[in-house]
Amino acid sequence: MATEKQNETPVFSASFSDDDADLIIIGGGSTGFAAAIRGNELDAKVMLINKGIIGGTCVNVGCVPWRTGQKKCLFESTVWC
Repeated sequence: MATEKQNETPVFSASFSDDDADLIIIGGGSTGFAAAIRGNELDAKVMLINKGIIGGTCVNVGCVPWRTGQKKCLFESTVWC
């Protein structure tokens, strides 16, 4: 019995050759992004594969925005935020 998922066309597919990238990074979170920056500094051709927003959970909706909000509360001398 075939399921619908097996019959679906892939949302994204790509092909590339060995000459397209020196460094392939899977995941655009903070570590993947740092690796891409370092690869660029070393003059590597970098390919970053990511699903969603670059930066990952921590940078976009997790600890970084939360800490920024905390600092804003302290700066404005607000008792409760």
